[in-house]
Amino acid sequence: MTSDPTDHMVLPVFLMFGHVTVAMGNMTFYDCGAVSRLNQSSQCLSCIGSFWTCNWCPLDQICTHNHSCPRKLVLNHNDSPGPGSGSCPLVSSLRGSALVPMGLSTTIVLEGRNLDIYQVSPFKTIRSKLIRTRSAPHQIRTLTSWSGSVGTAGSHLHGDQDTDVIGWRRPEVSLCPAVQDEAQYVCVVEVEDVQLNLTAAVRKTQDNTHIFTCSPHQFRFLKPRFVQFQYRLSQLQYSAAIYLRRGQRRIDASPGLRLSDLTDVFSSVHLYDCSAGQSDCSQCRAVPEEYSCVWCLGSPAPRCVYSQSCSGSHADTCPTPQITQVHPVTGPVEGGILVTITGSNLGTRYQDVVGGVKVADVPCVAQPEGYQISTRVVCELQSSGSYRVGNVQVTVGTTPPGRSTQRFTYQNPKLTGLVPDKGPVSGGTKLTIKGQQLLTGQTSDLTAFLDRQPCFILNEVTDSQFVCKTSSNNRTGPVPVRVFFGKANRTGPDLTFRYLDDPVITKATPAESFYAGGRVIKVMGRNLDVVQDPVVSVWVEPLEVQRVKRRRRLALLTARQQLVFNGTMTTVSERCSVLSPSEITCLTPAVPPEVRVKGVWFQLDNVRVHYDSIEVPSPACSSPPRQTLLSLTMSPSVSVHQGKSFTYYQNPQFFPLNRDAPDAPYRFKPGGVIAVEGLDLTRAMSKDEVRAQLGDQDCEVKTLDRTHLYCEPPENQPLSVDGSSELPMLKVTKRKTNNTRVQQPEEPPSACAGLLCPDWIGPAGSSMLLVYLSVSQVFMGNLQADLGLVQYDSDSLLSPIPLAAQISLGAGAALIILSVLIVILMYRRKSKQALRDYKKVLLQLETLEINVGDQCRKEFTDLMTEMMDLSSDVGGPGLPLLDYKTYAERIFFPGQQTALLSRQLDLPESRRPTVEQGLQQLNNLLNNRLFLTRVGSTQFIHTLEAQQGFSQRDRGYMASLLTIALHDKLEYFTEVMKTLLQDLVQQYVAKNPKLMLRRTETVVEKMLTNWMSICLYSFLKEVAGEPLYMLYRAIKYQVDKGPVDAVTGKAKRTLNDSHLLREDIDYSAMTLNVLVKNGVEVQPCPIKVLDTDTITQVGTRWTDPWSPVALLLTCLCASVSRRPVLTCVRLSAEWRSGQAGHLTLSDDDVTAVVQGRWKRLNTLQHYKVPDGATVALIPRFLSSGVNQVFQTGESKNQHTSAIRISQEIC
Repeated sequence: MTSDPTDHMVLPVFLMFGHVTVAMGNMTFYDCGAVSRLNQSSQCLSCIGSFWTCNWCPLDQICTHNHSCPRKLVLNHNDSPGPGSGSCPLVSSLRGSALVPMGLSTTIVLEGRNLDIYQVSPFKTIRSKLIRTRSAPHQIRTLTSWSGSVGTAGSHLHGDQDTDVIGWRRPEVSLCPAVQDEAQYVCVVEVEDVQLNLTAAVRKTQDNTHIFTCSPHQFRFLKPRFVQFQYRLSQLQYSAAIYLRRGQRRIDASPGLRLSDLTDVFSSVHLYDCSAGQSDCSQCRAVPEEYSCVWCLGSPAPRCVYSQSCSGSHADTCPTPQITQVHPVTGPVEGGILVTITGSNLGTRYQDVVGGVKVADVPCVAQPEGYQISTRVVCELQSSGSYRVGNVQVTVGTTPPGRSTQRFTYQNPKLTGLVPDKGPVSGGTKLTIKGQQLLTGQTSDLTAFLDRQPCFILNEVTDSQFVCKTSSNNRTGPVPVRVFFGKANRTGPDLTFRYLDDPVITKATPAESFYAGGRVIKVMGRNLDVVQDPVVSVWVEPLEVQRVKRRRRLALLTARQQLVFNGTMTTVSERCSVLSPSEITCLTPAVPPEVRVKGVWFQLDNVRVHYDSIEVPSPACSSPPRQTLLSLTMSPSVSVHQGKSFTYYQNPQFFPLNRDAPDAPYRFKPGGVIAVEGLDLTRAMSKDEVRAQLGDQDCEVKTLDRTHLYCEPPENQPLSVDGSSELPMLKVTKRKTNNTRVQQPEEPPSACAGLLCPDWIGPAGSSMLLVYLSVSQVFMGNLQADLGLVQYDSDSLLSPIPLAAQISLGAGAALIILSVLIVILMYRRKSKQALRDYKKVLLQLETLEINVGDQCRKEFTDLMTEMMDLSSDVGGPGLPLLDYKTYAERIFFPGQQTALLSRQLDLPESRRPTVEQGLQQLNNLLNNRLFLTRVGSTQFIHTLEAQQGFSQRDRGYMASLLTIALHDKLEYFTEVMKTLLQDLVQQYVAKNPKLMLRRTETVVEKMLTNWMSICLYSFLKEVAGEPLYMLYRAIKYQVDKGPVDAVTGKAKRTLNDSHLLREDIDYSAMTLNVLVKNGVEVQPCPIKVLDTDTITQVGTRWTDPWSPVALLLTCLCASVSRRPVLTCVRLSAEWRSGQAGHLTLSDDDVTAVVQGRWKRLNTLQHYKVPDGATVALIPRFLSSGVNQVFQTGESKNQHTSAIRISQEIC
């Protein structure tokens, strides 16, 4: 079914309706024949026990999904009724010894079961039938019939409704020798891909087990297999497969029946060879005893053999150890490195060499990790104290020590210098460390560190220097350089490496190139000179992969296709040149046109900067630009101002100078310019980057646009590129070199046809004109275009224009040029003047921008430095909540000082009954649903609104009065309001819906406002009231910390830009000690003010409801208000200066400063009130008005001041 090594395959199945997938799923197809083919060693077991419902035909050797076989005998699947895997004929186990030595005749014995099935003649079939009976089960008769084709132990059972017992019974058939299968059993052993066929003798036991005795055989390897010089069990033994075959039929083998399965001792035999891998005495003696391997001293040479195969005597002890190699042969005097000693007879176990290894007569501690039996000893070098040279010796037990021919040297390496001595903190610098005797120990023992950061060794280490690559560090500055030789540390007094800041790229131009590459990119930045290996790289992807990506939207790719896609990304790179700490130049890499550019980046050692992450300069008052990186971040954060991506364009196209005849030279007359035509010449190139060459001289580029390049060649004909003076050829087919020569034809060139060419010499000595042909070339980066040959016309040719005409033309041209020059001079003068004005305006704008930025930063700094914990200053004793009645009155009747509603009627007794009766009737009408909804409650309100004298305030009062009247029946009030709202919506839909509910102009809008206020009272009281009030307190706290204009209300600290006080005002905070006199008791309270506050603004600070002074004033107001003549107390404050006198202050007095038509309000700064002054608040009836009294004197205890201000407290 399939060529893949599997027994099934899964295919997706789609149910399609046109191009629409209705349903999808997977369908599995399996092949029972493949199950047996994939498991040759156990075909029956794998077939019956497979995941699929396969059946096994033992006589046909077929695994099929059918329930019948050609020869009728079927072994059903394990999940099906009938004989299953327990009926498979197979070789179950091995008998006898599990070890089979090589070179010795050995007999292998196998056990098998269920093999009677093959004793039936292949040309007969046993068919058993069960007959219905009503007797006991043991009375069932079995009928045996014979038919051709296939034999089976039984067929399908059939019965009817009267059958009581149905069962299986083995047919009793006498098998005669004539029908016996005469094929012999053969034991097959696979050794090194070679099958050994051993004849097997069969013996059947009483428990129906078949014993197969294979003929004796002496196993040998056909080729050398084990070539290692060390002992391993996997090299000592060999795994050989064994199975039983009868004719062409292979008998199943039990799983794990191999000749080397150590995990299954019951059915395992091990083919082993003592000489395999045991090349010396120690290795041979290290083999486990059950293998019976000995070191035989017989001829021609001693070797490791099986004990019964040794013809001579075997050795009880091993000879002296032999050392063949010591690595390394040098080490530091402090020791601490590992020395590897290889050889032979180096002991049979690790304990044999413990304490027996010396290096230059210094003990070397053996390590168990690196020890290999008889062949290798690894020891740790100990300190020698000084320079020392000597042999390496190993002692095993009581045998004499073995010494090496190599000499080991204890030496003292030194560090002398390093280049370079600085690099970026991101690492990646290739550091060359120089010194003496650096090749001490192994290369793996050599490690370098910059302080605690590793420096990775790159190339081969020599005795005088090595190169390592620095790793990243988390700080800048000098760090010591340390080199470890094992555990020995080396450094130098002047060996320090300086970590500098990572390179930062701030600008890179240009941002485009063509595929040929070679365009110069100028990279600007900081610390660019610390980069050792700057590279510009381009990540490309084939266009075919792009098409695959587009097709993935329509179909799913397999996992293998996805892996191919991921492996198609490649990079091309070019090295850059460092010009200065702030500039490097890079040439764009050449990219094939058949790829797609996915990205461009600069690799600065370990720092990778993508081109599109180089940021555009940010505007004023914003954060400074930061560098964006891919692998290693050169900046702590990423700015939102991203740069443009790098773009590759198609190569520009140039056309030959002679497009009609490219092989013919281009005729050029000196004094003119050469025009080169092309396409997309300026897409990724500027005029300054183009170089045109004519022969060995440059053609100066004058103009470059999208389709033309104009260059001015030299006046004289250039020579060829190699400077040859030979004449170029007049006729060329394709120009591949930079110069050609003109052969002398027998006839004049076509350029001299009909004219005298005195410089040309023909074969007869006649004169002809000497001409040169030069190749015109254009260079754009790596792009080079050969435009063909250029031939200069001779200056000696006669001009067809008369001399007078030439003079007239020259004079006219001179006048025109003079006029043009005058116009140009005037234009340039005007342009310069306009440019100066423009620069002046730009300078003013920059100055203004700088001033605004400085002001922004200053204000931001002031705000951040003066921020305090608002929890203590903003918090208060509680939320000033109003009761519901006061809240409703303020909402219903805003701006009213007295309540408009009163439960008592101030009427004469004579009118009271009439008025009360009218009010009751009005209440009945308002609570009558027919009156409000049908008779015309809405008509009544619309009639009131239609009156011209019914003002907006009257509408609000009407809505509030109706709200109060229906307050107890809020549901009824809601229905009335909804009816009014429906009428209002219909009116605005006909007019302008956008103006609906913009202002409270109708009765229903005021009713809606009142209704929402009633519903929101509990929410404001329990949830939203306190946060809103705390927000108000916090904003007021911040505003009061700065100056506030007393007239316009503009503040220095405001959230509204239109009310920002933009003037620079010098102010300072002050603390006034306010004394509130309540009878004979005086209580001081500190109040914070500003020296720029007016007298009224100072008063508003302590009249804040939550200030300590306001609380005392409230108490004072309450005590004073007990007098019947007072309903409110006005307070005044005095600034008292002890015996120096006191002063009454106000916003306007005789000391106020007058500036023209304006008068400046008095402030604390105006009165020169000092910080810490004491203020006494006195009720207004105790103050002396605005009179100012000054007294002289000295106060020893305090310096007080008083400010008199009138404020209403109650």
